[in-house]
Amino acid sequence: MLDFQSWLKAQDFHTFKDDIGIYTNDLISDEEFPLACEKYIIYKYLSIQNNEKQLLIFENLYDKYIHFISRRFPDEE
Repeated sequence: MLDFQSWLKAQDFHTFKDDIGIYTNDLISDEEFPLACEKYIIYKYLSIQNNEKQLLIFENLYDKYIHFISRRFPDEE
């Protein structure tokens, strides 16, 4: 399964000139970032509990990630 950071690298969020772009660039350039799909592992690693802006950005990105990895293809029905 595609881990969160690999998925993030394939998206265009890092090209944004706002807080999302800055935060995404930080995440994809972090060489210590866990190769994980599970939210609790990533959340624990990020330690963003006290940063509401980063928490909201992460929650939004993770929701998009889950939507992506959960999608169904026509041949699966």
